[in-house]
Amino acid sequence: MRARLMGYPLLFSVLVLVMAAAVLVWSGGRSLGAFTAYHERIGEHSVQSSASEIRMLFVGIRNGLQMLADQNEGLFRTIADYPDDEELQGIVSAQIAHYFPGFIDFALADADGEVLTDPDGVRVGKRCREEIRRFVRNYRQQGLALHPGAERYHFDVQVPWRFADDSLGVFHVSFDPRLLAEVLARNQVPGHRLFLLNGDREHMIEVSAGGGRDGLAGAERLSAEQVSHIVSSMPVEGTEWRVADLPSAGLRTALTERLVSRGIGVLAGFVVISLIMLALIRREESGRELAEQALRLSHNDLERRVERRTAELSEANLRLHREIIEREQLTQVVEQTGDSVVITNAEGVITYVNHAFEEMTGYVREEVVGRDNNLLKSGRHEEAFYQALWRTILAGESFRNVFVNRRKDGELYYEEKTITPLRESDGSMVHFVATGKDITQRVEIQQRLDYLAHHDELTGLPNRTLLLDRVEHAVAHAHRHHHLVALLFLDLDRFKAVNDSLGHETGDKLLQAVARRLTGCLREGDTVARLGGDEFTVVLEDLAHTEEAATVAEKVIDTLTAPFRIGSHELFIGTSIGIALYPQDAAAPMELLKCADTAMYQAKQRGGNLYQFFTAGMSRWVEERLEMEGRLRHALARREFFLVYQPRVAIADGEPLGMEALLRWDNEALGLVMPGRFIPLLEETGLIVEVCLWILERAIGFRASLGDGPLRMAVNLSAAQFRRGDLVGALRELIERGGIAPHQLELEITESLLMENFEEAAGMLDQFHALGVSIALDDFGTGYASLSYLSRLPIDTLKIDRSFVNGLGEKPQNEAIVRAIIAMGHSLGMRVVAEGVETHGQLEQLRRMGCDEAQGFLFCKPIPEGELREWLAGENAPLRVAN
Repeated sequence: MRARLMGYPLLFSVLVLVMAAAVLVWSGGRSLGAFTAYHERIGEHSVQSSASEIRMLFVGIRNGLQMLADQNEGLFRTIADYPDDEELQGIVSAQIAHYFPGFIDFALADADGEVLTDPDGVRVGKRCREEIRRFVRNYRQQGLALHPGAERYHFDVQVPWRFADDSLGVFHVSFDPRLLAEVLARNQVPGHRLFLLNGDREHMIEVSAGGGRDGLAGAERLSAEQVSHIVSSMPVEGTEWRVADLPSAGLRTALTERLVSRGIGVLAGFVVISLIMLALIRREESGRELAEQALRLSHNDLERRVERRTAELSEANLRLHREIIEREQLTQVVEQTGDSVVITNAEGVITYVNHAFEEMTGYVREEVVGRDNNLLKSGRHEEAFYQALWRTILAGESFRNVFVNRRKDGELYYEEKTITPLRESDGSMVHFVATGKDITQRVEIQQRLDYLAHHDELTGLPNRTLLLDRVEHAVAHAHRHHHLVALLFLDLDRFKAVNDSLGHETGDKLLQAVARRLTGCLREGDTVARLGGDEFTVVLEDLAHTEEAATVAEKVIDTLTAPFRIGSHELFIGTSIGIALYPQDAAAPMELLKCADTAMYQAKQRGGNLYQFFTAGMSRWVEERLEMEGRLRHALARREFFLVYQPRVAIADGEPLGMEALLRWDNEALGLVMPGRFIPLLEETGLIVEVCLWILERAIGFRASLGDGPLRMAVNLSAAQFRRGDLVGALRELIERGGIAPHQLELEITESLLMENFEEAAGMLDQFHALGVSIALDDFGTGYASLSYLSRLPIDTLKIDRSFVNGLGEKPQNEAIVRAIIAMGHSLGMRVVAEGVETHGQLEQLRRMGCDEAQGFLFCKPIPEGELREWLAGENAPLRVAN
């Protein structure tokens, strides 16, 4: 009985336990189901939102890249032609990075899937190349696989681009997987983890909310247990990926602990269990309501983010579309403008030309893009022109000037061009834009006008203006080289009768025939001009004797005396010629013309068809010349010649480096005669040879008396002496007898002497150089010696003519000439000496230009031997300037 009684509580306890267990099982099952359903809804929503946002992200990227590929088709082709041009690739990279955050790199492939921009595989790896080839086979968007690249993990997007007119290439762009991770992070809720899995590989994790696969702390694949716990999974449309939601380990632990606590409560008592269950039910309902509320808030927030992101992408697409339209409009304007437009990079390599450039030059765009902009050079501009150009544009300023360029067919044309630099925001030069207009026709018209302003329209001969200019130059040249200039004034005899009887048309044809005969019977360097009417002039340069002018006048008379055939008429005329000479008659061009005109009228008065010298000073000059010639023949024997010396000093420190021996003549009857009067007569009579040997012997002897040292004795050689075949032997004997070292002697020659017979002169100078004697080129700049000639001669010193030094500080052109001579001399390894230095200003300018030596009255005038010894012993160093 007691046992039975005792069994009731036990049975009751068992029943209570069974009931509690049943309640626990029922409550736990219900709680577990609700918990699972709740989190499934959350996971499903997160997966859907993530898949949708990723798809929208890819669509926006793909559409934007396609627009960039279509707009930059020409640029892509240029990059394909020049795959090593990092600047062109940088332009595309900058555009992609501007519109698409997370951009890493891009590549261009051809129609066969071969990568053009990275042929060596430095930037585009094997996986990327496989994706490109797969895309080429069917041109559809492939799965977006995340894989390692040259530097880091990335995912790729490909779109086609028109590689050629009949084939498509691949525009391959790599992005940072953090773009995908940010999407997962925005949609992931507490207690859940979102993963982007590879659909073709078994549960391969591509991206998590924390980043790409390269940033995973654990395994790269989901385990079988993790796969079994996946709450929701959904593929991403248009890709080979799917989004999966996996509850965290903490969420499962919380569920287990909840069930255990309930079991313990049941064991403590059914009532307690019931209360606990009631409380849990209420708590569960409250939690469900909160979860649903949270879910609604999360859903609303997600929708707002999606809408905002959609609006941002739409705005970016619209902005890109507007920029594309603006660039197309700008391109149309540039293409349709009538001015040539050329764009180069900072190194001067052409990146763009418009249609006007092609029309102007004959080149098509494909021939010039990628080439240096000097392909149009004609060689008509000096290097200083291009130096000024680069100096201006590199300073950020526009350069404007007229260029003489050469078209593709070789034809020259004139272009009025403006070159403008383009800067980045940081001030660096990135491009240069050149706009130009073909002004060839305008220049040719101006040249024609200039020609007509200086030439006679009927005969094409120089007119009075050009004649006077040439006479001025001829006089200046004759002054430097001690030559004569003859001006012949011609007036046709009996022309008026022809013109009056046969008409002006016949008269004009006769004048044209006279012009042709005059030009044909004279030297190429002589000038024939028409002053007007039947008056002509002839300018004869480089005359040594007056008789040469008379010979030419006789030849002209004979030429014009021959009959002229004009139409059906045989005409006979003559000419009266007046001759004026420089320097005997006048020095100014107008004065010479007046003298020749006066002489012509005298010839007319004597019957015509003859010539007449200007008589006012001719007889007196002839008498003086004969008298001087007679006295010169006895001057050497009577010891009337003597030498003076003018020192040469170093400009840097004023130290004496040598001296130049100068000839003087002191005649008892004529007094002290300057070299300009008697030296030309010495050369004409041949006496100069004997006198020069005397000068050499005297100068060498004086140099020997000065002892050892660097001082160099300079002696001028005449053309007559230079042509003597025994000069080298005589010079060697004088040096040995005088007892000086050959390098202590310097022989000075003129440019005109070289040009008389260059090959013979070069051979003679080589013999002097082999002897050890120094060679100086005197009066440089007044003759016709070219740079090519100088480079072939053993010349040690260039002496700048005093006419250029005198103009320093007053004539900018003189400064430019002196600077050029110094630079040329130094480039050929020669020392440069400036003659005729008379002011401190001239000296200072020469010092700044880098001239080596100087001589002139500023330091010392030509002085006798005794005074020179005292001057050399003076203590007024470092700069020996005369008081």
